[in-house]
Amino acid sequence: MKPENTEELFSAHLKQGEQAFVQLKVWRVIETTAEHDTHLRYRLALIVGGVCVLQFNNASDKKSGRDRLATPADSIHDIPKLLTEFWQRVDAYHGEKQ
Repeated sequence: MKPENTEELFSAHLKQGEQAFVQLKVWRVIETTAEHDTHLRYRLALIVGGVCVLQFNNASDKKSGRDRLATPADSIHDIPKLLTEFWQRVDAYHGEKQ
């Protein structure tokens, strides 16, 4: 679902073996608010066997109840750095499971 007041910049669904996939979504915030004062929103997730095992998410919506991994504040404005950090965590997760 598209967050309010946003424009989608990027969306991808990437298979990671038989039981896993990565979902990447990045939006541009058209008008910032007091709750969300950055111009980017993102949700990057690794799903394994139907369970979200890793998620970077800067949305203010806390309905899911899932733990969100904190990302450095400077990454919020730097998509390449954010993606690099996420993929490093994905690689580390897969390395731990082998």
